[in-house]
Amino acid sequence: RIIVGLGTPAEVLQCVGHGVDLFETAYPYLVSSQGYAIAYPVRYEEVMGGGGRELRELDEGEGGKLNLRDTKYNRDTQPLVKGCECFACGRHTRAYIHHLLNTREMLAEVLLNSHNHHQYQLFFASIRQAIAKDKFSEFSTAFLCSRQRS
Repeated sequence: RIIVGLGTPAEVLQCVGHGVDLFETAYPYLVSSQGYAIAYPVRYEEVMGGGGRELRELDEGEGGKLNLRDTKYNRDTQPLVKGCECFACGRHTRAYIHHLLNTREMLAEVLLNSHNHHQYQLFFASIRQAIAKDKFSEFSTAFLCSRQRS
């Protein structure tokens, strides 16, 4: 089954639980265009082991997304997400992307898109891994609980 237009992680998990296996979504783009970077745990091991809290800094009130327009990032030399292997995290800092956003440089959205799509692909890989291990229900519950705490 295919679904078009939904795409938040909670919606994806609910739809997968009901048998949907193909998604068309603009979620990573929409998050990027608002100046956010996905920073919640997306890897299977992080979600199931609870290790995501040490690996990822979650902003309170943002649901695990970093609002890079916020002035607290103007001197932050960390990558968007520690341990992320995407192009943006490997080569640029939060401060640089904050600067690009505030000067309205197109590169900011390109880098955020790169990062957010990478994170979303990892999220879907984790869903496939949970299904293969017959642990989808546990994965879904653990993921949603970790998002509520953030």
